[in-house]
Amino acid sequence: MSNIQKHFDEFSQSRISVIVRTNDYDHALKIIEGSAKGGIKFVEITLTIPNALQLIKEATTKFPELAIGAGTVMSIDDAKKSLEAGATYLVSPICDLELLK
Repeated sequence: MSNIQKHFDEFSQSRISVIVRTNDYDHALKIIEGSAKGGIKFVEITLTIPNALQLIKEATTKFPELAIGAGTVMSIDDAKKSLEAGATYLVSPICDLELLK
């Protein structure tokens, strides 16, 4: 089974995700922690959060049971950096065929 299919299967079972969008790193981390405690399995961290890539890295380390995604991905560079930081999925508000590859 591919990683993409695995994510679809897991998401179809949980049917809920949290989108973290704030201007405060510590607040974002508290939201992620609360989500994990509440049984949420999918957390999207928007790249609009200050130091979002570091937050993705920290969240994937502290909460390995979560599928941590990067949101507001606007470029290939954003996508690469997000994946390098540990994001397991990407969300973009634009349709860029290069991002889909």
